[in-house]
Amino acid sequence: MSTVNQCFFTDKALYVVIWNLALGEEAVASLQSWLLNIEARAPNSAVVVVGTHLDLIDTKFRTERVATLRAYILALCRSPSGARASGYPDITWKHLHEVSCKTQEGLDGLKRLIFQVACYMKDNSSSSASGQKLVGRLIPKSYLTLQQAVLDERGRRDSEDEVQYLTDTQLDLFIEQNPGSDIRDYEDLQTAISFLIETGTLLHFPDTSHGLCTLYFLCPVWLSECLERIIHLKSSRSVAWNGVIRAEDLRMLLVGTGFTQQTEEQYFQFLAKFEIALPVASDSYLLPHLLPLKPAMDIHGFRQETANTIQRLFKMSFVPAGFWERFIARMLISLTEMDLQSFEPKRNAKSERRRTTVIYSFAGTGSQQRNRCSTFRVRRRQTIYWREGLLVTFDGGYLSVESTVQLTFSFFSPP
Repeated sequence: MSTVNQCFFTDKALYVVIWNLALGEEAVASLQSWLLNIEARAPNSAVVVVGTHLDLIDTKFRTERVATLRAYILALCRSPSGARASGYPDITWKHLHEVSCKTQEGLDGLKRLIFQVACYMKDNSSSSASGQKLVGRLIPKSYLTLQQAVLDERGRRDSEDEVQYLTDTQLDLFIEQNPGSDIRDYEDLQTAISFLIETGTLLHFPDTSHGLCTLYFLCPVWLSECLERIIHLKSSRSVAWNGVIRAEDLRMLLVGTGFTQQTEEQYFQFLAKFEIALPVASDSYLLPHLLPLKPAMDIHGFRQETANTIQRLFKMSFVPAGFWERFIARMLISLTEMDLQSFEPKRNAKSERRRTTVIYSFAGTGSQQRNRCSTFRVRRRQTIYWREGLLVTFDGGYLSVESTVQLTFSFFSPP
């Protein structure tokens, strides 16, 4: 899944997840990350899973094959008892459908399914009436007038090649100057803005600080194009070495986007919020999409079992979105902080300076004093990290954290 996709996951939206029936179990496994990320970014959203290329499955055993693949999908989303699995959308047998774009088989049924699911979608937010259906709500005319005005402003800015966002002050002024607007008090203003966000007219991130919450994006496509400058960046020693880019080079990618020095901090916060670029030092950022899928070198030699090996296994029902990106970034930050605590014994200062390694001290700080024997010291040699793992070697051993996947399937019979 592209990191950019997650930026546009919003509540009160109907998600249609498409997968290729002809690819079978492999395609079902790839659905897992999509479903988990939808639930993580937009909890309790309605989801319809649609299998395509139905015509490529032989009609002789099509019914049996489709039923088997459906069972695999439900095994991801439901527990053996039939209850909804933690971290997944509420997907049942009725949310699954199959079509053929070539023969158009199943298309009419898909239209009916989307219509039915949309009609039964409810607003579960705490600020609204409990269980109120989204379709059929009464919307004030002033909200619809405002929506059209915002769409017109988006078109005007696009034709004149202007930046596609408004600050909170600009948006308030825009609403006040809108002809025929009867939006006066603060509460009504916030409700109107919420309506624009729900309908996709505006893109906003209220749960953030450092100014990002003060920006309202008019055009998701424009924002996506700004982000693609980073996503399409290829790893090279001149710009981003080992997945890390200097803040100075990252700023250069802002040129021509419309973001200014006044909104630079908001842009960087946006990149961090969606794990596109994570700060690892005051002057550098980690670009997770540039990390290799596997270690850049053979690390099996570091894994020889010894009597002093300590292992800890964490079992997770699902991996939260952005977990590995943030974990690696924080580990790199910790290593950088330990670099600042490095020291060289005075008696070996001259010889130690010739080494390419760093000594780390894990002693207590502040008022807490520890003697020399209670200080744990390691001499770091290498730090290797990849998409879902990190390894640090030192004199006499290594420390590694990495992922391992164990898939289990439970089968469900159709009702």
